[in-house]
Amino acid sequence: MKKILPLILAAIAFSSASQAALVSYNATPTIGTTNTTFNFQVFNSDLGTLTAVELLLNSSVAGGSMSIDTTISEEDALLNSVTSYIRSSGTGLTQQNTTPITLSLNPGLAYNVPASTTQSFSVTGSQSLVPSPLTYSINSANWSSYLASGGVGNTPNFTGRAFTTFSITSDVTPASYNTLYTAASSYSIRYTYTPTPSGVPEPSQVAASLLVVGGLGIYFLRRRRKVATL
Repeated sequence: MKKILPLILAAIAFSSASQAALVSYNATPTIGTTNTTFNFQVFNSDLGTLTAVELLLNSSVAGGSMSIDTTISEEDALLNSVTSYIRSSGTGLTQQNTTPITLSLNPGLAYNVPASTTQSFSVTGSQSLVPSPLTYSINSANWSSYLASGGVGNTPNFTGRAFTTFSITSDVTPASYNTLYTAASSYSIRYTYTPTPSGVPEPSQVAASLLVVGGLGIYFLRRRRKVATL
């Protein structure tokens, strides 16, 4: 019995672990400097019980152009650098910001912007604003907004926005920043859940059940033989 019991317990544990499942949906919005809304498919509550809802920011690649308008002055404005970051928000998601990065500009970072003029410049393409994929957890109090029977319901809304900060060396105060650039982004929503038991058992459940029954059979067979010998 001492040898069989660990096998039985392991089989039960394995069977329980096999219950966890997940499903995910993707969105590829091109976000800009104003809030851009994107949606996901709701979770089909008929599949089981939710245990986690997560938003993943997989990537975000900068592109497009920017410009600076200067006020009237005899001096020039020297643009040293531009930093940018992505902000994501949605129902049950605490507003999340990525770490700011310095954008590479074309042809360089030093731009002389004459007074009372507008200087345009482009962002070097294929520059990632996200060093690595980021995962954000959705508050469980808001999970009801992410599920519906049959998977048919209002799609969960999120927003993405690209923020920029200009570093300028000059006595000239820029009149405005016209940040026209965009970021091609990739998001995912991931639902982790415990499947609803069905009439057809999973293969792992069948194997675990057979192991348990077999273990008990061997135990009682040995016990019977021992009693018969005595």
